[in-house]
This record gives sequence, C-alpha cells and structure tokens, in this order.
Amino acid sequence: MEEPIPLQEIIGVDKKNPFLTVCKDPQQPGKLMVFFGAVLLEIVDDDRENPSFKLLLARLYNAKVKVKTLVETFGVAHTTLKRWGDALKSDDPERLVCILAGRQHPRKLTAEILGFAKKRFSHIYPHNHYSYSQQIREEIQATFEVTLSSETLRPYFAQWKAPQLSDAVQKPEAPQGASGENQPPSGDPGGEHTAHDDPGCLRAAPEHAPLEGVPPCPQDPNSLPGRSVDADATLKGHESCERLPGHGAVQEALPVVSGVPNRKHTEILEIAPGEGYQFCHHAGILLFSAFMQPLSAGLGEAAALTKQWLAAVLLGAMNIEQSKLLDWGALQFLLGEVVVNLHQQRQALGELALTGAVELLLRFNGTWAGIEHCRDFYYDPHSKHYTGMKKILKGWCARLRFAEKVLHMDFIHTVSGAPVYIVHDDNFRDLRERFFDVVVAFRAQFSLDRNVPLTFVVDRGLYSLSVFEQLIADPAVTYFVTWEKGYQGDLAQALVWTGTHNLYRAKNASQDLRRFDFQYRDEPWSRDETIRRVIVRAKHPNGNAIQVSILTNDPSRCAKELITLMFNRWLQENDFKYLDNHFGINEITAYGSVSYKELSQTIEDKQMKSGEYKALEKQRTAIKRQLKTRLLQKHCAKRNNKKTQEDIDQLTKRLAEVEAEMANTNKEVSRLETLIEQDFHKLDSAKKALMDSIKITARNLFYILLQPFKQAYNNYRDDHVLFRHLTRSHGLLRDRGPVMEVLLFPEARFPPKVVGIINEMLAQLNASQLSMPNGSGKTLYFRLIQQESILFCINHDQ
Repeated sequence: MEEPIPLQEIIGVDKKNPFLTVCKDPQQPGKLMVFFGAVLLEIVDDDRENPSFKLLLARLYNAKVKVKTLVETFGVAHTTLKRWGDALKSDDPERLVCILAGRQHPRKLTAEILGFAKKRFSHIYPHNHYSYSQQIREEIQATFEVTLSSETLRPYFAQWKAPQLSDAVQKPEAPQGASGENQPPSGDPGGEHTAHDDPGCLRAAPEHAPLEGVPPCPQDPNSLPGRSVDADATLKGHESCERLPGHGAVQEALPVVSGVPNRKHTEILEIAPGEGYQFCHHAGILLFSAFMQPLSAGLGEAAALTKQWLAAVLLGAMNIEQSKLLDWGALQFLLGEVVVNLHQQRQALGELALTGAVELLLRFNGTWAGIEHCRDFYYDPHSKHYTGMKKILKGWCARLRFAEKVLHMDFIHTVSGAPVYIVHDDNFRDLRERFFDVVVAFRAQFSLDRNVPLTFVVDRGLYSLSVFEQLIADPAVTYFVTWEKGYQGDLAQALVWTGTHNLYRAKNASQDLRRFDFQYRDEPWSRDETIRRVIVRAKHPNGNAIQVSILTNDPSRCAKELITLMFNRWLQENDFKYLDNHFGINEITAYGSVSYKELSQTIEDKQMKSGEYKALEKQRTAIKRQLKTRLLQKHCAKRNNKKTQEDIDQLTKRLAEVEAEMANTNKEVSRLETLIEQDFHKLDSAKKALMDSIKITARNLFYILLQPFKQAYNNYRDDHVLFRHLTRSHGLLRDRGPVMEVLLFPEARFPPKVVGIINEMLAQLNASQLSMPNGSGKTLYFRLIQQESILFCINHDQ
C-alpha cells in the first residue's frame, strides 16, 4: 500500500472556485502543485521571477480565484495580478513576453556588449577622462546598433575605474615641462588651458560658455596652479574655510581643476573674501525677469506690490502669512521696492482689491496665456470648503461629497489647460444662473465682441433645457458642449456609427503614447432638434469601454473636435489640484464677510420653496412610501388582515391632511428676505480675487518658462519638480558694470543630463538680454553652479 503524500494546501476551493487547489509538497521544496479536483494538473516553481509562476497566477486570477487570497498567499499586488491576467487574455504575444520577462525586458546590455565596453574602456579611459562614456556608447551603437544611456554603463565604469584611480594616486604628478612640453590639465577636453586676466573672475568648468559682452582677462601670474583634488577631501583639508550661512562679500574664484574630472571628482572654485560676489537668497526668481518689466509698465502704483506677491507665490509662499519666511532684503535688491510688514501688506491688499488691479492683471495673464488665439474654453466651478463660524450658504462640495458651506470659484481655462479667468461667488445662484453673467464679464474683460464665437465646454452642472434654450436665443454667439445628463448607453446595443476617431495621450514621455479609440454617431437630439447629440463609444487602452452622449448647440462643429474637447477636460480638473498644491488656490486669503441685509440693494431677488412647504413635501413622500407597502401587503395576502386595513385607512387619512395643509401653505417665498431674517452672510472675496489672479498668473508664468526644459528633459513625472528647484535657487551676484552676473545654486543636486539642459536654457535667456526687474537696467547673465563646486572662505579681518 502506497503511503499518502503529506501535502500542505495553500489555496483551497470555495464557492467561486470549486475545482482548483494549490498545494506544497514538503518532499519537493520550492515547488507548487496545482490540482484540478483530484487530478494533478501541473507543478511549477515557487519563484516570482519564473515565467511558469506568473502564468499560474495569471490563470488563477482569470479563473476568478479570490484576489485577496492570492495577494496574501503569494505576496503579489492586485495590480500586478491584473496586469499578468490581462496579458494572458490579450492577443498580443509581445505583451505576454514582456510580462514574463519582467523588468529586464527588453534587455539591451547583453554580455557581449558588456565585454566589448570593458575592452574599449581599458583603451579609451587612460587617454580620455572627460568624454570616454560618450565615445564608448557611440562605438556600441555603431557596432551593435543598440543605444545605451550613460546611466546604464555608469556602475560598470566605476567598477573598472577603481584600479586605475588607485594607481594614479600612488604615482607622483609630473612637473610641468618635464617631458619637454607643456602638459595641459587632464580636465581640459581641448588640450588647452584658457585663463582670464582678472583674478576675481570666476572660472567655470569647461562646459560653461564665457561671459558675453565682457572682455577676457590675461592670466594672473599669482594664481594657484591646477591640482587634482577630491571635493570632500578639499573641504576637510581647509581648516579656515567653511560655507557661509547667509550674506557675505566674496571676491576671488581661483580654480582647482580636478586631475580626473569625472562625476566623483568635481571642479572646486575657491571664493575668497574681498570684493565682487555677494550671496543672495531667491536669486532664481530673476529667471522670470522677462515678465516683470511689462507689469511695472502696465500696473502703475500696483506694480511693486504685485511683483512682490508674484515672486512670493513663485517661491512657495501661498499666502501673506507664509511670506514672513522670505528674505525681504534679497527681494528688495532683486525686485526693487517691497513692503516687509505683514499687517501693511494685508492693508495694501484690501486697498488694491478695490481698484482695477484685478482686471489689469487678468488682462496681462490672458495675453501671456495666448487668449487672443483661443475660442474654445473649459468652464468649471471649483468649491472651497468654508470652516468659519459665519452663516454661509451651503452648496455641493466635491471634496467632502456632500453639501456644506462653500465658496464657489468659477474658472475658465484655455484648451491647453491655462487658467485665464476666475469669479468668486456663493450658492445664492447655481451654476446655470451664474454662467450667463460670467460669460458676459469674460467677454468684456478681454474685449471679445458678442459676434465673436466662443465655445465653452462645461460639465453636467449646466444641463437644463431652459439654459439650452436661453443660449440658443442669446444674440451673442456662445456655444456650449456638455454631457447629456442621465444618459445610459448600452454597450451591447448595435448602433450604426457615423465615424471613428483616435486620441493619443502621453504618459511619462512624449513618445510614450496611449491610444484611445472612439466610435461616434452624430444625430439631432430627440428632445430638441436644434441641439446636436453625439453618442460616443470610447475604448480605453486597457480594454474597458463606456458609452456616453455629448450635447452641443454648434451646428457645424466637427464631431471629432467635440469628442476631443470633451475627453480632454481632465486638463482643467488636473490643474485644480496643481493650483491647490503648488500655488494655494484654496487659501481663503481673508475671512471678512458681508451680511445679506447690506447686499439687499445690489442683489436681484428670486423666489424659492419655503421651508414649511419642503417639510410637508417630505412628510407626504414618507406617507406615500408606507401606504404603498401596506397596499402591496394587502394585495399579496391570501386572506384579509384587519391590522393591515387599519394601517391603510390611517395612512390615507394622514395623507389627505398633509395635502390639505400644503394647499394652505405658501409654496414660494423671497430668497433674499429669508436670508436676511436668518442673518446669513456672504464672504467678502475682493482680497481673494486679487490674490487668486496673482496665483493663476504665477502658474502660467511658471508653465511658460518650463516649456523649453520640459521638451528637452522629456520626463513628465518630475520635470516641474526639478524646474521648481531651479527657480527657487539661491546664488551669487556680481555687478560688472552694465552686466549683473548671476550664479545659481539649485536646491537639488541635478544629474548631468539635467545640468546640460539647464545650461542650454540659460544660454537662451542670456541671448535674450533680460534686464534686472529692480529698474537698474543691468543686463542679466545666468550660470548654473553646483553647490559642491564652490568653496567659501571667511574673512576673519572684517
């Protein structure tokens, strides 16, 4: 008789999985045994990286085995299981191979390529310490037709470089001219060591361009000779040197060129006490100088404070209270006149809010956002939850998912996602009422005549037959595009489609595209034939599909353009979160309020259902619900039930009493009078309107300046984070007559690729001849300096 096998069951059967079990055999460690009923189906390796293991879990996932059990048993995330299962069900063999290969697919760096790189490194590196990586990668591309990044080979270069560096340290440096000729420093890629006359001139690494417009200076005979030195060793070796924590006058920048200028050996620039350079906080704000000059010319007396608050928002101060952490001395030097006292700033904010500063600033913002070329806009309200003690009208708060005291901010964005207009209001009027006044004000703000056709893409909040009719009858040419509310598309229904459309969205890079497929049917709307309805069946790249309906009063707009506009609304929704996180658009700014009694002469009253009538309506609904239940019980009962009949008679009598009471109750009352009686208030949003216009302007300026970096960097996950660090850099400034030299010290340590992109961007800014925003007229010249390449020296005599 055979002995039974002591199997350990790890996945058992249940209601959804009546057949499949997975067990472990102590006699076969590292193996998983899969049974279909009592029959052994297969044995796979218990190894997450094994393709058979992935296929097993993909089959179990597709077989509807309880996902929670799979996650807890095998330690594989739900999203990973879904990805494996979808790949197994797909008709794409390459996708399945990619999943089975794991993170190493596709693997470019094969053993053959690595051996070739090691051999070439031994020949190239001793003679080329500067661009050896680029040369080796170019040879690999020419030989194997494979493109590798510098990061792929960097760890191998470091491993192969270690023995050569240790040999170089042990060998004494040959004196200049020992072999009969001048030996240039190994860090000079051109083989020539250029120098400047002025001993105070800051000499840069070879990749930096010389300062344009400033004549070169001959070599100082007393300058220090080049010597090989590691950055950390140099800092430890200078006992009298340390980094200055604040402002300080520094003068000479004498180079110490590394003998091996790779990424571990950095050029050290010693800046000694004297005259010339001055440390300055917030020097990165000078990158926005191109936008400061128009503000100074167009805002008049409000220009100084507007520039100050604009700079503060760009530096991360989302409100006036947070600006106390800024260096006002530095900002005064960079921007000109500033107001330091927080109380005076708040007073000035209230005074400017009563002038036309908001309209002027929004006009500047619209010009920079390119509104003159836009005729399509996204319109959507964004609500801020109010937590104060004042009695404020309640409205729908999307963040809380229920009605609460809110302040509505109606935003208008361009189709590229740039905010160009904002209006603040409470819930006295809903979106369908506010929309018309906001559009009229928007046209007046940007001098858009009513004959100019404008299209507004709005969410379902605008949905109303009366609103549609009013828009169609409006003499101004205003088109709407919105979702049909309550439409429930049946994916199984066979429809005759008018056409197809595709949209491509980039994920983390411009070439990393996902395709969204659409089928559409363009037809008149059955409820109003003057309105077009476009039924759209949209398919996500993951295979999921939905069917929706789009309504518009534009008779001639291409259906593909309507689909593109509606399905790109996420640009505005994403921008709300971006404005909140980085620019503080959800800050209240000021908690002042005005009672509705004071506003009674400026607000147009309207009727609303009285509270008593709404309460009676609720009672009637509850009674009808109970009466319906009792009548159904009576109908289904096999014999008459005396208790049920008594309940029916009582509920019928109570329903008649409530309806009679409703007939004697006023259905509508004055909304304004009711709010005055109940002492309701409305938030005074004048200060917030001015500060929010500054914030959306700051957002647009940041995006405009970001674009060259974004395109060159081509990594959408963190491009704005890296660039934000650059704009908030501290730095060294040196006045060189008509030129102000700015050395930027970024808060972050940028990789070499980012450094190269920033240097190219700064070269373009230097070519544009930007002027100091403080009104001095000095031309700015920017350079990027990594923090580890600067050595500050304290002057103990001062």
